[in-house]
Amino acid sequence: MEAAGLREGLLLAISFNPLSSVLGAVCAAAAAGSRKWPRTGLAVLLAAVAWIIGDGARVFSATLTWTREGLTVAGSELTEGRVSVLLAIWAVGSLVVGYALPAIVGAYVGRNVHRGTGRLSAAVTAGAISGALTAAAATLTA
Repeated sequence: MEAAGLREGLLLAISFNPLSSVLGAVCAAAAAGSRKWPRTGLAVLLAAVAWIIGDGARVFSATLTWTREGLTVAGSELTEGRVSVLLAIWAVGSLVVGYALPAIVGAYVGRNVHRGTGRLSAAVTAGAISGALTAAAATLTA
């Protein structure tokens, strides 16, 4: 039963919202991707707002539904504690995989560009990684 809840949480975590993930990661990476003027606080805010709009609303509505009605995974009812763990894995996993990872890698690339196009390089890299993660997640959850 615990393994089923963990598996469901991980599957929900990698099924993040692709549109808000790409837009949030690209904007966050562009904000933090300059060596001269990195705006790390703005990047964190952009990624967090994109997650709240895209996946945070889904997690919140699932929290309300599952705490009222309960959750059945693999034919057995999960307790409130296990539902909380499943929701935490979903929330943190979707934030890290869908939003933070592409933004961090994009910002790293942008800060290591030596001639003037750091923000552009950061945004393009974050967009490409977000697209690749979206395609991989669609394959894994199908």
